[in-house]
Amino acid sequence: SKRSFRFLPQRLKELNFKTYKDYLKSSYWEKLRSKYLKNCVVCEKKAELHHRTYKNLGRENRKDLISLCSGHHYFTHFIFNQKLIHN
Repeated sequence: SKRSFRFLPQRLKELNFKTYKDYLKSSYWEKLRSKYLKNCVVCEKKAELHHRTYKNLGRENRKDLISLCSGHHYFTHFIFNQKLIHN
């Protein structure tokens, strides 16, 4: 959600990461990926693991994450951004 973005800079700092990209390169994230990454939940294509919220960054649970192919990930961001613009 939009509100979860506000947690991101502080959580990264608390976890000693300079950037979100650094976090995604961490061994912790690799462990999460190997545990939770599946095919895209929409179309069953090869997917990547994405955050549904950043609120629990560094202590994510299964509900915080979702497997999406690049097309559905892009579409999700497009819809989210449209809602922000039109609301």
